[in-house]
Amino acid sequence: MSDLLKMLKDGAANYKTLKWPGQNHDIKMRVATEKDMSLATLQADTKFKDRTIGMANAQAYLDYKLSWVLYQIITDPHTSTTLGQFEDFEGLLTADVKDFLDTHHEALQSECSPNPETLSKKELSEMHEELKKNKEETILGICNIFIARQLITYSVAQLLSLQPDS
Repeated sequence: MSDLLKMLKDGAANYKTLKWPGQNHDIKMRVATEKDMSLATLQADTKFKDRTIGMANAQAYLDYKLSWVLYQIITDPHTSTTLGQFEDFEGLLTADVKDFLDTHHEALQSECSPNPETLSKKELSEMHEELKKNKEETILGICNIFIARQLITYSVAQLLSLQPDS
C-alpha cells in the first residue's frame, strides 16, 4: 500500500509529538478531521453570532476558529486528553505559540492529508491501483472527502478512456 494512502486511511490516528514552545513539556498533535473543523466553525459562529463579520473582526473570527482547531488536536501524550478547558488553553496561546503550533499543524495536515489539487497524476494512479486491490477496506478508511472525490473523478476518467467513441 502506498504511504500516502496509508496515511489517508489512518486519518486522525496520524500524529506527531513535539515540545510546547518555550517549555520542556511534550504535546501530541494529530491530524484535524472534518468534524474538528466543523466544531471549530460552530464555536466561532456562536461566539460571533451577534456581530457582523467584516474587515474589522474577520481576523479575530479566524483566530478564534484556529484556537478551537488547535484545542481539539493537541493532547497530553500520556493520557490523550485535551489540555484542560478551552478558556485555559486559549489563555496559553500567545501569537508566537499559536504561529508555532499552526505551522506544525499545517505541515502535518499536508503530509497526512494533502490538498487533492496538488496531487500528481502518479500519486493518483498509485492510489487508484491500491483502491482496485482493496476496494472496501480502502474506501471505508479514507477520511478526507476531497481526496475521495479526486479518486472517484480519476476512476471515472479511467473508465471513460476505455470506452470507444460513439
